[in-house]
Amino acid sequence: MRNALRRAGRVFMALCTLVVVLAGMVYVVGQVMGIPVRITYQTVASAELPEDQQPAPALPTDSAAALPTGSSADFGSVADSNAAATHAETAAPAVQNVVLFIGDGMGLSMLATVDALAGRRLAMSRMPVTGLVRTNSRSGPISDSGAGGTAFATGFKTTNATIGMTPDGQARRTILEAAARRDSFATGIVTTSYLTDATPAAFLAHVRDRDLYDPIARQMIASRADVLLGGGQPTVFTDSLRRAARRRRFAVGDSLEGFRGAGARGDSAARWLGLFPERAGRFDKMHGPPLPEVTAAALQKLRQRGERFFLLVEQEGTDAAGHINRLPNTRRDLRELDRAVAQVLRFAARPATGRTLVLVAADHDTGGLALTDTEGGRATVRWNTFSHTATWTPLLAYGPGAQRFTGVMPNTALPRRLARLLGLEGFPQGETQIREAR
Repeated sequence: MRNALRRAGRVFMALCTLVVVLAGMVYVVGQVMGIPVRITYQTVASAELPEDQQPAPALPTDSAAALPTGSSADFGSVADSNAAATHAETAAPAVQNVVLFIGDGMGLSMLATVDALAGRRLAMSRMPVTGLVRTNSRSGPISDSGAGGTAFATGFKTTNATIGMTPDGQARRTILEAAARRDSFATGIVTTSYLTDATPAAFLAHVRDRDLYDPIARQMIASRADVLLGGGQPTVFTDSLRRAARRRRFAVGDSLEGFRGAGARGDSAARWLGLFPERAGRFDKMHGPPLPEVTAAALQKLRQRGERFFLLVEQEGTDAAGHINRLPNTRRDLRELDRAVAQVLRFAARPATGRTLVLVAADHDTGGLALTDTEGGRATVRWNTFSHTATWTPLLAYGPGAQRFTGVMPNTALPRRLARLLGLEGFPQGETQIREAR
């Protein structure tokens, strides 16, 4: 019996070896003869369909947040939309504050799939103005977060893995830096990833490679940002760098509760540097308290710090889930982002909070997720890659100036249009000076 099992094992291994060798031969012959031979795959998952899906909560409305009648948000003809956009170029409404959400890796199909599987439709689905973003970089049709974040931050295209610079090595001033140079503006970043990860880094740092975490961290601390809340790498944010941050009037902490206490005491002079540890039970890029809580705390702090504010909020989990083709993680993290968006939409609708524009965007698509079947009360979804795709991404807008973000646009258009609405003359600008904390 034992000998028979050994023989069976040897036969099985021989067959496996033969299959691998034949596949290799087919690939080599195909390459030599110029025949494109590619290995393709799909990751298939399933989920229960909601029996009675509830509509998304109605958007709060007031005079500051309402869209003008007859704008492109009324979903009229293409000619009507173009006319509205042209009018907006010459008569842009005043915008006091901006909250820009970035769902990293959140392609249009990912958003639609999670919305279809939700027991209650996403609050984002109620946002009245929609656009589409072309995400290609100077490296080709498929962008990474470095190039995508840089386009959103500076208004310039760049190569993949580059942060805050054009391909020729020129450091370009970001829209967050331009806003922070105004005395009336408070600025901040919230992320569920490391603070030095590509997307948040692109708004405050300028380096040739996204993996240069130490100079990224030093440049972020040397910036004029008022709030920086995200994951802190102990190997990057060392004790000496934390001391440098304190010298620049940052309150440094590893929990949100400590900052709330500082805010309650009226310590508005100190800036915030939150270096949160990883969340228990989450995979390795998820940091800090739930995103809605951190976003609310950041909003409160920014309102203390300035008459106007610009807040960037990133959900990294959608990208990380796409890279490992995990539908449960995708649903969980996109819905967490949606809860933060819903909270800010309610904030923006209150007259006392000023004229606040809320934008939801994505730097690229990750995973190529698609819902393909709904038989038997279950949905079948398919992932087409573990990497990024060239799929256009959604752009959703609510508030004054929202109609400026309709249609199909390059990712570089977003900060340029924002700058005009905010009155940031001269943006986008040429080379800027790089400062690092010591």
